Amino acid sequence: MTTDQGVRWTWVSFGLAIGGWVATCIAFHTEWSFPFTPIAVAVPAVLAGLPLLMRSTRARHAMRVVAAVLLFVCSWLAMFSAGMFFIPAAIAMVVAAVSGRAVPERSSSRPSASSPS
Repeated sequence: MTTDQGVRWTWVSFGLAIGGWVATCIAFHTEWSFPFTPIAVAVPAVLAGLPLLMRSTRARHAMRVVAAVLLFVCSWLAMFSAGMFFIPAAIAMVVAAVSGRAVPERSSSRPSASSPS
């Protein structure tokens, strides 16, 4: 098998989600009303990383679809506060879900040079 493009995009989405979490923590660090708020804000980053833990291709693809939907839901629910920081991660996860199918190896089935004519 060649490298799965969906895995690359899943890593991109995970990196963007971590970046969204850091940006949220920096932007709202003076406004935390609950001491565990940074942990709660890390939920989208955890969602973006879940497909990376799946072993089979089908489970990985299914988790990418679920993660993409949940990232958009989290972004929409928190749109006016921290949700906007996670939209790039949600878009990257959609790209990962769309391009996440395993690409089979090319078979080198050339005609044999010693075939009788």
